[in-house]
Amino acid sequence: MPSVFVTAAHHHAGLKRDAASVWIEDVTQSSFKVCLRELQNYAGSHEDVHVVERVILFGPACTPWLTAESNCSAMGSQLVTVHNQEENVYVQHRHNGERSWIGLNDRSVEGSFVWTNKETLTNAEHTLTTVQTTQIVRIPWGRTPVPVELGILVMEEHAMTRGSRSDEERDIDECTSGVHGCHRFGSCINNAGSYSCSCNRFYTGDGKTCRHSASECQNYQSLSGRDRHVSYGNTNTYCDSGLSGWFRFEGSAGSRMATSCQSKNRCNTHAPGYLTGGHPSVADGQVRRRVCFHWDYSCCNWSKSITVRNCGAYYVYYITGTPTCSLRYCGTY
Repeated sequence: MPSVFVTAAHHHAGLKRDAASVWIEDVTQSSFKVCLRELQNYAGSHEDVHVVERVILFGPACTPWLTAESNCSAMGSQLVTVHNQEENVYVQHRHNGERSWIGLNDRSVEGSFVWTNKETLTNAEHTLTTVQTTQIVRIPWGRTPVPVELGILVMEEHAMTRGSRSDEERDIDECTSGVHGCHRFGSCINNAGSYSCSCNRFYTGDGKTCRHSASECQNYQSLSGRDRHVSYGNTNTYCDSGLSGWFRFEGSAGSRMATSCQSKNRCNTHAPGYLTGGHPSVADGQVRRRVCFHWDYSCCNWSKSITVRNCGAYYVYYITGTPTCSLRYCGTY
């Protein structure tokens, strides 16, 4: 049977509202109803003022906090939580230190704990005694008197099966649950009460930020003009004979070099160029590829050998001019 604490604070003085009662109805294996009734005094007689009903749901097994929070939200409700240290002091005192759902977490910044209402834990008197997951934290109650407004605080036992462990005692695997902050090119390693990140092979960084270790993946020139895209016609007839170095397609030019034969007079040149042989994988490292330029009746009237590398999120190309003019390296998405 769950423990239910109900607290009230009257905001109007006098005898108009002088009593309240609370009870539980319709108890099942998955829910119960909490009812509140406030009474009003009129010269010795009592009259109902209002009745409030709240249905509290509980499951047969322990559920991670984020899952329970999501389940409640899907039902148009919210998970009962403790929002700040004042509420926690009161609850732990009344509940004799037993386990309970609370809102303290460090999901946003690892190791920086805040309550559900974004208040930080700053009082040195209330130090953490058990921090075994980043989902739920248990802290001791202090000696500060606590004013608590009308509310219902339902303790955690009803969400547990007999003999099961609470979320405080069971490690939450942030890696499989998807709540970690590791980079897309990093790996998540689950630890007791937390997790760590490391960058994958070919990448450097702290695991939460990873970039390709090859120097050309950081040191390149940008090809971003809209007129370099294969969908652009030919208005000025540019030539890439002067290009030299590592280049990356981005912005309106596209995200990579075109890989199929393009019509003549596209991407603002006479003979548009495209990559043959396909783009490499990250593991391939630097590869040699041939770029063909379409002119006359041939999709490869001229060709040029270049170097290509896959940097993970984009490609870079080492280009040294063109065989003649007017030829251009064209981009696409």
